[in-house]
Amino acid sequence: MRTNTKIICLATAIIGLQGCAGLSGPATSGSHSLAFSAPAEGETKAAAIPVITLFFNEALDPASVDASAIKLNLDPARNIDIAEREYDAQANVLTLRLSTPMPLATRVALNVSGLKNEKGQSVRAIDLTFTTDDAYRYRGIEFQDGRISGYFEEWRESREGEEVNYNVNYVNSGSDQVWFTGDDEISRYVRTRSTAEETLEAIFIAPGDDESWFTDDDIPESYTRLRSSDTLYQSALYQGPGPDGAWFTDDDASDNCALQSSKGDEEQSVTVYKRSRQGADHQCFTDDDVILEVNRDEQNSQGDKVRTASWVYSHPGADGLWETADDQISAFSVSDYDDESSAVSNYASPGKDGVWLTKDDRLTDYSVTTTKDGLTRTVYYRDPGYDGLWRTADDIPFGYSEERSDADAHNIYSKEVNNPGPDGVWFTQDDLLASHAKSENDENGNFSRWINYSSTGPDREPFTDDDLINEYYTSTTSADRESIEEAGFRAPGADGVWFTEDDTPTTLSRRWERQDEETQRSLSATYNTQTAATVGEINDDAITYYSVSESQAGYYMDASYQSPGADGQWLTADDTPATMTLNYADPRE
Repeated sequence: MRTNTKIICLATAIIGLQGCAGLSGPATSGSHSLAFSAPAEGETKAAAIPVITLFFNEALDPASVDASAIKLNLDPARNIDIAEREYDAQANVLTLRLSTPMPLATRVALNVSGLKNEKGQSVRAIDLTFTTDDAYRYRGIEFQDGRISGYFEEWRESREGEEVNYNVNYVNSGSDQVWFTGDDEISRYVRTRSTAEETLEAIFIAPGDDESWFTDDDIPESYTRLRSSDTLYQSALYQGPGPDGAWFTDDDASDNCALQSSKGDEEQSVTVYKRSRQGADHQCFTDDDVILEVNRDEQNSQGDKVRTASWVYSHPGADGLWETADDQISAFSVSDYDDESSAVSNYASPGKDGVWLTKDDRLTDYSVTTTKDGLTRTVYYRDPGYDGLWRTADDIPFGYSEERSDADAHNIYSKEVNNPGPDGVWFTQDDLLASHAKSENDENGNFSRWINYSSTGPDREPFTDDDLINEYYTSTTSADRESIEEAGFRAPGADGVWFTEDDTPTTLSRRWERQDEETQRSLSATYNTQTAATVGEINDDAITYYSVSESQAGYYMDASYQSPGADGQWLTADDTPATMTLNYADPRE
């Protein structure tokens, strides 16, 4: 029998929800130990997934779980095998994994008998009935302060020549105060219709005059129309019904038309991105569209980027036509790339010829980035020097930055320089730093410490012992690589010496990550810096907040915790969740 970490956290997230309609099981009394179930007793829209989870309010005898009689019957009469049962003794959770997903629109009856508690006393038999939904649904249940606050569902419908997807948000359990029943209150839903020609994604916020959701008179908030081919992608966001007052017609209003087109040959591949809005005809992607911005990427035959250009239009010029020679551009920039360097140039005007995108366009500034032997340097220029010509040897920098990496691409240091120093010459030893920082790695190559300095100290040499430290961060990876402890420090403490035990922390956290073939788990905790001041000796009692993300076949869970619960101990079964989302996946995916 395996202990499943996913189930530990899932149970932890739900412990304390006994008053939550829709997750509570039958009324509890005496030796009845079932606290909750998912699906819930009597649920009419249960997700048809291959998982049933039972939450108990007392510890069970693991041997009785192995020996217990479990029957799962479907109506019409049919059995599904229980492929696997997992009991988590810490969280008191029994998870039943089925051999196949449950069928749609089917009444399911589960009977579990023969269970005993840890004292050897018999536990009342469990009889649980529910009905699966009539469509495969992806369901996410949201919790706030230990109670269900809402949920969302997603399902698909296939029609002739069309695939329709619904994503619906529920915010209230309705008049019966029971979640997952027909009167649950919808706040909005997204409907996506896809055909071979286009995809139309609409957001609806009200049910319309008939007061029924999912009918033709539902009221939209907005919708997006997408069309694509091998070389062309178009999307348009519509936020109004246009002059005719009817949604989904040709005159609907859009201020956001986006187009991406690609072309290429053996020497060059070009992709153009355009952002525009409708012109007088109230339609996107026609000749009178108002062009707002254009981005152009160029690649060589090997797929390497060689140039990007971006410009913003302010006016179509005297001819009134966009993308002609007299268009007025308000901002224009170009980036060129080769194997070891890149240059970014920003332009202010089209130069003497008055035509943009020609050789005499006037620069305002540019930067050049080079990478060689692990050193990446970016130099920023905004003065063409004495000759008045840009991109010549006397161009005057106004600063530069450097990053050094080792052979394994680990960062060694970074620095920013904003003054050439007393000698007035850039790239010499007396250049004055605006900031500098360095990174350190442990013997296994894992990042271990980052130090940010405020000054180079009296010797004016960076990265020497007299540098003045501003702050530093540490990261310690456990030997099994499952736990990472991180901390930040802002002061050297009472002894005035950095990197000693009394350094003043700003943050302390620990992150756990575990993966195997079935479970993915990530837990991140933040600690109280007053009661856990020594890195390497963090006591879990000092946790102030933690979050958990886990996934497993059938569902995904993301939770945050605000209190250690009644036992006063963190990372135990009664921790109180602040928020939690539990997602049940479509079993076909």
